[in-house]
Amino acid sequence: PGFLRYSGSPVPAFPKVGIVREFRPMKDRRSVKLSFPVPPCEAPGCRESKPHRLASHLMGYEGENSLHSRLVGRGLIRGLSAGIGVDGSGFSMFTVTVALTEMGGDRVDDVV
Repeated sequence: PGFLRYSGSPVPAFPKVGIVREFRPMKDRRSVKLSFPVPPCEAPGCRESKPHRLASHLMGYEGENSLHSRLVGRGLIRGLSAGIGVDGSGFSMFTVTVALTEMGGDRVDDVV
């Protein structure tokens, strides 16, 4: 694969990244976790502007007509959180975690 460059730090650029893992839970819990490579938090420009914080606030906003409120209103999710899940040397991963209802577990494609 090629590499994306964020302020000189290479991050692997995968044209089609996607791994779907399905597990049979031991407890009655359902969730989906989506992770995306993003520029490292310590990168110049990111340190000051904190774009990951803006994205996490937008994804996690629970007000009227928000993603969260619409998915809850359709009975698909119980909760949603977003933010930097991994902050390594030279890269970060932005992660969105969604707690699904039973119906949401059956309709994951509608949630994602």
